[in-house]
Amino acid sequence: MDGIQRVVGDIVQECRAKAVECSDTLAAFMARAVILDRPERFTPDKPLNDDDIKALIDICVTRLGEQDSPALETVRMQVAYDSTYFQQGEEIGKTQAAQDRHLEDIMNEIVSLKTRGDSDFEGLTELYRRIFIYLVVHSGMEGFEDRALEREIVAALESVFPRVGLRTFVTLVEEDKVTQVRELASIVFGIRLFNREIGKGGTGIGDVVGNLRSSLTSLEETLTEQHQKLTSLCSDYTLTINFMHRQKDSKGAPTRLRDELTNRRQYLACLHNLQEDSTTLRQRADGSLGTYQQVLEELRSIVGQRSSVPKEQVYPKFDRLAKVWKEMEEDKAQVTARLQVLETLITFRQSFHSRLRAHDVAAARTSLESDAELAEVVSAENEAMKEMSEPAPPPMNPEADFGGSPGSLSGAPPAAIPEDGELPPGGGAAAAEPGAPGGKGGPGGAVLHLYDAWRQRHSVGQLALGRFCPWTVAKRDSLLLFGRPPHGIIEFKGQFFACASVEALQDAMKGMESILEKVYMFARRSPELIHLLQLGNVFPSASLPAIVEASVGSAGGDGMTMCDSDCQTPTHFQESNIDPKYEWNEWALRRRGLQLANLRGKRTHSTQTATSHFRRENETQVYEHKEKESNTNKDAKTQAPKMVSYMTGLRGRPTKTFTVVGMTLE
Repeated sequence: MDGIQRVVGDIVQECRAKAVECSDTLAAFMARAVILDRPERFTPDKPLNDDDIKALIDICVTRLGEQDSPALETVRMQVAYDSTYFQQGEEIGKTQAAQDRHLEDIMNEIVSLKTRGDSDFEGLTELYRRIFIYLVVHSGMEGFEDRALEREIVAALESVFPRVGLRTFVTLVEEDKVTQVRELASIVFGIRLFNREIGKGGTGIGDVVGNLRSSLTSLEETLTEQHQKLTSLCSDYTLTINFMHRQKDSKGAPTRLRDELTNRRQYLACLHNLQEDSTTLRQRADGSLGTYQQVLEELRSIVGQRSSVPKEQVYPKFDRLAKVWKEMEEDKAQVTARLQVLETLITFRQSFHSRLRAHDVAAARTSLESDAELAEVVSAENEAMKEMSEPAPPPMNPEADFGGSPGSLSGAPPAAIPEDGELPPGGGAAAAEPGAPGGKGGPGGAVLHLYDAWRQRHSVGQLALGRFCPWTVAKRDSLLLFGRPPHGIIEFKGQFFACASVEALQDAMKGMESILEKVYMFARRSPELIHLLQLGNVFPSASLPAIVEASVGSAGGDGMTMCDSDCQTPTHFQESNIDPKYEWNEWALRRRGLQLANLRGKRTHSTQTATSHFRRENETQVYEHKEKESNTNKDAKTQAPKMVSYMTGLRGRPTKTFTVVGMTLE
């Protein structure tokens, strides 16, 4: 519904006015959850009017303003965890992409630089300077002003690629230039790493190995400590709730304890997800550290005390040393990101006041010796926690796609089902038919598999609903208890389910479809179950990973959403009926008619002249030379003549007459 996007800002604004912390992602998720919970009021296939928008905003603000609510804190935890997880991954990607773009720009400058030959000293010097800049940026030392660092990089560069090699470098094609510069950067960085290890260089290079080890150890210790506490706490909740439920004349455990258990299970699921990441990072880090130490030992044995070594032996090892170091830097960034996610998660460790009383837990533990079924529930809980802590093997069926989103237990994503929660009619087992080896058919298409036979092809991580028992969720008011696979595995519509007890398994085989309908009904009522039970494909509009990616991933650094778009403006918004050939003046029409009549007596003809007949039907035309006159040097004067006047007859006899004589002097 497009109208939800309009109300998210209003929800956030009203929550801030009431001093309630609310992000855009949390507001969007809550709005979609309210629409799922009240389909009679908010129909997905019709737009929201003003009254619907106001009602939706009021309901969301009321829910978000609840105090000491475990259910609301579970939703907040899910949104905060997934948002931080996604943001940290985006930051790592943006940082790496920015460095890659910078290196690419410098590489383009190196490749595009043209020199005038071997004698172009300035051009070759500029090329060498750009290669040096590329080496500095590649090693992560950009902005690190230190003369010792510059001298070290220049010395390593001269030993691998002296200046005389530039004359051959400029003659290479573009692809060879790029390959050679990248190899050069890796080899030079490997030389500096080796010099750092033997104590003769490595200026500005941090202790990535030590930082990786310490940060990874800190992450593992914190996760182990938190996991042990939460495992014990969930066991106490499970034991107490089941004990209260089994008491005579009891209405069951309070709803508050059930919501608190759901919150603790979500916290434990997030810890489990981080533990899987830390296990993967530990394996990668141990492999990288082992390779790094091995390459160092090989270089020490080759170099030794010799002043010169064959480059065919040491250059590949320097290159390998640099690449392993870069891998460890990436692992360190990943570990730092997981620590940031863990810090965000720990803020929800005590986000509400627990109603679990010590005397209730003590009474439940006392009854374990006399209640075999209660002991079995506790045993199933402990067994599930143990199997969750172990790394899950890869699925045996290559056609199946299993996985989990951040913050949820690993499992097979359920098939897409309409958001009204109604299952499609019909259905049956996808992998085993009734009567097949290891499978027993039931009503409604459910198939029961023996655990030993099923485990040969599948793993426990492929169980749907995050391994929780669907019967317990449906029959006991959305209570989350782990299923116990040894009782048997139910396959229904291509998904696998485990139940908490034999009675639950037998009842589920009779009506698996109705049980799943109730599970979806509770998920619509309690939106925190959508993410915890991995029902994002069942309710795609309330899928938290999709909402986080849409609200956080699409926003740039300035908070604006960027997209490619175009628009086309018509030349005329209204059609024009003007006839350009229309003439209103009848005298003009008469003149035009006379012109047309006069043209009928004309005849088209052509004339060929003496100077143009040679150019007819030729591909090229040459203009004939014109008659020209040539000027030669002539003696000429450029100074104007000087006019001089003389007066005569002023002296002498009186009979002389006065006259003026004019003379022109050359």
